Amino acid sequence: WNCSQVLKDLRFYQIIPGLLASPFIVTGVFFHQIHLIETKSWSASLWASTYPFFALSVTGVTLGSGWIVDRFSTVHLLRFFLAPLAFGLLLIVSTDNAFAAPIFMILIGASTGAATIVFSTLWVELYGIDYLGSIRSMCVSLVVLSTSISPALIGLLLDVGFTLEVQFIIFVIYIIICSINFAILTPHLLIARSPPS
Repeated sequence: WNCSQVLKDLRFYQIIPGLLASPFIVTGVFFHQIHLIETKSWSASLWASTYPFFALSVTGVTLGSGWIVDRFSTVHLLRFFLAPLAFGLLLIVSTDNAFAAPIFMILIGASTGAATIVFSTLWVELYGIDYLGSIRSMCVSLVVLSTSISPALIGLLLDVGFTLEVQFIIFVIYIIICSINFAILTPHLLIARSPPS
């Protein structure tokens, strides 16, 4: 498949909103982290101490996700990779206790690590390798666009009265919808298709 054929594929438009969820949300959280820790009454030093948990989680889950993709397929991973992010957001909404901070970072790190593998390997499984460079560059451009919109949009919503907790609940609902969509799509994604003429 080449880029123009991918853009004619309905599956691409069914998949991409869910794939953009993790970079959009995680970027927004990190950009507004000072506001987050102020609302939770956490210290900056406490928050800074949680970054190794995020890094270890990303690294471990990236390695594990690669093994899962090799053993099964990226399509099977699609249904689950956003779940840790949803649980992390629910945790941070439900408590102000400091113990939630490292757990939150571990959970969002897990989805971030899995997303890295999903975003690298899914296109190979669906569209082949002949035009992989141009397909990936198009998709990475969408990721960059989403991560550039995220901080501004979350900040705008904060300015008009939508707290981070409210926005996180909206993100969780969005993740659930995307995960259900992935589960429904899975049988169709596993069927090899020829590109349109």
